[in-house]
Amino acid sequence: SADQFSFSRSTEGKPLLFRLVEVQKWQKLLRLLNRRRGKSLCSERDASGLTLLGICLVFGAPLAIIECIIKIDPTQCVSKDTFGANPLHIACLNGCAPTAVEFLLDLRDDLVIDTDYDERVPLHHIVECICRNEIVYEDGIQIINMLCRVSMHLIHAPDRHSDTPLDIVHIAMIKSEGRHEDKWLISLYKHLNAISIKAYLAKKLCWENEGAESVAGKTFGTSSTQSSQSLHSDSNLASNKPERRIMKKISKKREVSGGSADTSKPGFSLFGGRKKRTS
Repeated sequence: SADQFSFSRSTEGKPLLFRLVEVQKWQKLLRLLNRRRGKSLCSERDASGLTLLGICLVFGAPLAIIECIIKIDPTQCVSKDTFGANPLHIACLNGCAPTAVEFLLDLRDDLVIDTDYDERVPLHHIVECICRNEIVYEDGIQIINMLCRVSMHLIHAPDRHSDTPLDIVHIAMIKSEGRHEDKWLISLYKHLNAISIKAYLAKKLCWENEGAESVAGKTFGTSSTQSSQSLHSDSNLASNKPERRIMKKISKKREVSGGSADTSKPGFSLFGGRKKRTS
């Protein structure tokens, strides 16, 4: 149920540092981390297996706090909760600041290709977060670009319901029913579609040069220089696509799906993914 993904307001049985995070007492948290007991307190988890790093990402802790936790316990960078979510999944699910996402990627960019128990990569979660309007649009696009610079082909990655990040936007657009205030969903679709085209062309070129067998399992990541140029040109490519062509595709999607996502499955949101953790 949705309650699984919420933090209780009760403080009973909750680790001390977690309680400080929930009330955003950052200076006090930092002082405790720097004391002798800091290491043992830092290693505690909540009932869902969430680490201190995870809950700090949920509540948008300052980067200094995140850096301090990683310095004390580097294993938290790759630790998963009981839903199979790593810190990058959690950051994207909750609309963390691009600086926090960039910090995680600098430490372990392989987190980008990791899947949680819904078979979702972090890209699924940031796209859904944007669709929910729970992050500043420009920040969300910046995070999408960061993830795709590491592994562009994940734009085509299906979750356990066979939905790709692009499908998540389709579902959101169907549910918005073309409302004027949701026009930014069209912009998001265009941006993702442009990345999708580039990922396909990269794979196609590899097929032609090396053969289909050599392509299997490749991630098609790009260098930082290539990717920044690539994603800059994505914006130009996306802006040239007629809006009516996009809406025609959405109409076809509505005919197939009946215009609604399956929300009957426990732990899934309106768009098919996990609920956002809330205080």
